[in-house]
Amino acid sequence: MSSNNYVYLRNVEKGRTDWKLKVRVIREWRGITPTGEIFKGYNLLLLDAKNVRMVAYVPEWLIEKMRKIFTVGKMYTITNFQVKDYTPNDKWRCVNNDKQILLTNNTKAREMEVTEYFIASNHFDFFEMEDLPKLAKQNLILADVVGVVIKRDNIKPVRNTKLGIDQMQVRMKITDGKRKINVIFWDKFAEEFQQDVDTNQYEEPLILIIAKETDICNFSPTSYYINYKHHSVLQLRKMLSETNFSEQNFSTTQPKKPLKLFTVAEIKNLDQDYILVKF
Repeated sequence: MSSNNYVYLRNVEKGRTDWKLKVRVIREWRGITPTGEIFKGYNLLLLDAKNVRMVAYVPEWLIEKMRKIFTVGKMYTITNFQVKDYTPNDKWRCVNNDKQILLTNNTKAREMEVTEYFIASNHFDFFEMEDLPKLAKQNLILADVVGVVIKRDNIKPVRNTKLGIDQMQVRMKITDGKRKINVIFWDKFAEEFQQDVDTNQYEEPLILIIAKETDICNFSPTSYYINYKHHSVLQLRKMLSETNFSEQNFSTTQPKKPLKLFTVAEIKNLDQDYILVKF
């Protein structure tokens, strides 16, 4: 492979290890069993310039090395790694694809400067709230949702009769303007969320992006973003100022529109309404 022959995530396949990528690390997590046992390895969620995401798995014996190399939010070139196909037993995938990356002792990475390349700071695969009941009946993929928090309880302990233990819980209700759904955060995730909203002065009402869940309960890959700088949040905030918000036909998956054409001079004068908008 040529020294400059970088590929996008959608192009990597198993059977070779000399792939070269330019990606941003947008999330990391370790798996946890229902009883609180932590899995041995940990995961990185990678994003490329085509807004394709893929999980990179770090085995236990490489954790210390890789955590010295990778920082969430930064961009890297990554070379020499394995590609693995998911099996039917790989449940609760946080991305809707059939492959993942396996980092090895031969994997090399170099941090890129922000002036070298452009990759979005994040990307979400939003599902409509009305589709979540159907999604909850499967165990293959997790979803991203965005909504306005219209009710939020403080954290409190709740008895889990199935496991026979007390667990901390935060309950909320969010809406996208046409449907309301209940949200539950558990354990350390709930504690972190409660501390976050208690210590930061967020604009109210909160607009919450919940990344990677299925029945609105947090799983290991789940993250939340409060009042995040994303066009879906800006759109919801704008709609909140309008009357009868809950009766509007809001959708996070808008129909495609023809791309607008701008000159370089016009692009320099675009405002926040064009954040993450293609043109």
